[in-house]
Amino acid sequence: MEQDVKRNWRDAHIKSSVDNNFDEIFNGRRHTALENLSRRYKRFSTIALVFVLWGPMTFSNPSLLEHGRVVMSIVSAVYFMICSGMDYWLYQGIRSIDCSTMTVSEVSRRALFYRKRHLQFIAILLPIAFIWIGMLVYYINYNKYFIWGIVIGGIIGFAVGFRQLLAFLSDYRRVVEDNF
Repeated sequence: MEQDVKRNWRDAHIKSSVDNNFDEIFNGRRHTALENLSRRYKRFSTIALVFVLWGPMTFSNPSLLEHGRVVMSIVSAVYFMICSGMDYWLYQGIRSIDCSTMTVSEVSRRALFYRKRHLQFIAILLPIAFIWIGMLVYYINYNKYFIWGIVIGGIIGFAVGFRQLLAFLSDYRRVVEDNF
């Protein structure tokens, strides 16, 4: 009997890290997966709005051809406004999930719905981003440092974006698994 209790205790996945995070839990510094998703979407929406301001700055960039500056300014501003709008919509949706009033199945269903929309938005925005980068390369007044900046920025952006995608999917997984 005692061995069964010990085995069940180990199987419950109770870890000593809970004791280490005790202060975080009670001081409000530890957040749920839904709170993490909501905060991350809001942050991405705000960052995209800041990048909307970057669009007109390309108008004065001497590395771009004269006729490409206006096009890139408009395309950049529109692209980042769309990104901001999509992230803000996801932020509002995730924020509207209320675990205290909704059933477990409703929370899971809505979390899966917004996860699906997130992946659909990526499927829409990623090809547009590649087209935008292609336009940037097309309108460039040959400057090898600018080209290297585009390449390095693309690599770093892909790595950071992929890491953030994994964090989003991890939070969605935690929301759905915790509810089943």
